[in-house]
Formats: sequence, C-alpha cells, structure tokens
Amino acid sequence: MDTQLHANDFDSFYAFLSELRTSEVPTLSPEESVQKFRESQQKLRRFQELNDIANKQSLQGLSKPICIEELLERVEQRVAQQGL
Repeated sequence: MDTQLHANDFDSFYAFLSELRTSEVPTLSPEESVQKFRESQQKLRRFQELNDIANKQSLQGLSKPICIEELLERVEQRVAQQGL
C-alpha cells in the first residue's frame, strides 16, 4: 500500500480505497475498509516513529552499516526454526 502522507485523512482514505479497488483483495464492506485503513495508518505511523529514531541514532553515530550476510543468516535460522 501507499506509504506517502497525504494532506488530510480524507485524501489518505481516498488513496487507500483507490489502491484497494485495483488490488486483488476481495471486496470489503465499508466498515471493513475503514478498519483496514486505520490499521494501515497505525502501521505507517509506527514505521515513521521507528525510522525517526533510527535517523537520530545514525546522526549521533550510534548505528552501523547493515551486514547483509549476517542478516540473511539470521533470517535463514528463523525460517529453519519455524520449519518453513
């Protein structure tokens, strides 16, 4: 879904509905659409909060570059533990 912030909630909801209509998601009731929109907005806010924290830490020199090999190894270990 779109992660761009819009001018107001109505514009955001309209953009959400437009994407929902063109996706292969089954048709939702109006109530379900509103609920899905609220969930997506909460996820977006949480992502932005965590991203702001990461940016501040990076500016303070408290972060390090991501080692892709280590990251992939950890993902493979988790997948193996879950039996996938």
